[in-house]
Amino acid sequence: MDWGDYDNDGDLDLALSGARYHRTKYFESVVQVWRNQSGQLSNSGMDIPAVLHGDVAWGDYDSDGNLDLLVVGSTDVRSGRSGRLYRNEEGNLVPRIAVPGVAASNAVWGDYDGDNDLDLVVTGSSVNINPLMRLYRNDSRAVNKVPVAPTGLEAHEDDGIVTLDWQAGADEETPEAALNYNIRIGTAAGTDNVMPAYSDLSTGRRLYPTRGNAGIQTSWRLQSLPAGDYFWSVQAIDQSFVASSWSEEGSFSVSAGGKLTSVEDVVPRSTILNVGYPNPFNEHVTIPFSLDAPMTVEISVYNVLGSLVKRLVKDSLEPGNHQAQWTGTDERNMPVAPGLYMVRMNAGAAQHVQHLTLIR
Repeated sequence: MDWGDYDNDGDLDLALSGARYHRTKYFESVVQVWRNQSGQLSNSGMDIPAVLHGDVAWGDYDSDGNLDLLVVGSTDVRSGRSGRLYRNEEGNLVPRIAVPGVAASNAVWGDYDGDNDLDLVVTGSSVNINPLMRLYRNDSRAVNKVPVAPTGLEAHEDDGIVTLDWQAGADEETPEAALNYNIRIGTAAGTDNVMPAYSDLSTGRRLYPTRGNAGIQTSWRLQSLPAGDYFWSVQAIDQSFVASSWSEEGSFSVSAGGKLTSVEDVVPRSTILNVGYPNPFNEHVTIPFSLDAPMTVEISVYNVLGSLVKRLVKDSLEPGNHQAQWTGTDERNMPVAPGLYMVRMNAGAAQHVQHLTLIR
């Protein structure tokens, strides 16, 4: 399964593949795309040939600002293999490029040759059950221009909570609503020891082909900061995981009482569950979320079978930016196995979902 904003409306949609129970065939393979509409997932109904023991991966391979979808895996439990790249044409996924099928597969997009378009690596097993890895270089002539960095950085404080705001970046290919953002915060100019960015601190180039740690928000909230001086900057990231340069660096100081000079109430424009960081994680992950009004919030972690692993938050909260923390343990505080986990937030009448990968 993979999350990505294929309809460019500013929230994450879901693609999944696998098998489900079928009363006459014991099981049947499926590939589905679920569209996120204001926090509610609905099956898009797209007709995509099913695979199992495979993978799906979103990536803008043609640099047009729309997420395309790779589907690879087995067509049956014996020797059938299938692989195909579907191009996103105005929200419809159209089959365009066939690739050799691989079973027990994992597919990852990334720009290995540094030309600002997405290349592809696929691992798994061949028809003869031999392990293999294939690296595909993207030689498209399409030019993916680097996004324009955000501007207008401001820091505000309310009751010891610091909120950072910025104006949206811009990109010629990716719509503004589909851009995401990455923040670095440090205790010295040009550093990120407080909030790691996983980007080159000089050029802004991403070190991992992932969305930014702030998601689609244009604000971020910090609390319980020790007294001292802080320096921060933001970059915009497009649908091909290409990042802008860093914005002009901002700075703020926190006194022993947790106060800033400038004070202003800042309320997020929407309720959203953001991507946890770092992701994948080993020992600890921070899960940011924002509320646009007072509401009762419950955030829990589930395994791939849908069983509850850990309840992180259950409380009535005020509007603003918040964070939940997970250390990879269950309700008994015992370490859980590495793998894929779902984070679900019930906030008011809406439900929001993100995914995390735990490694050991």
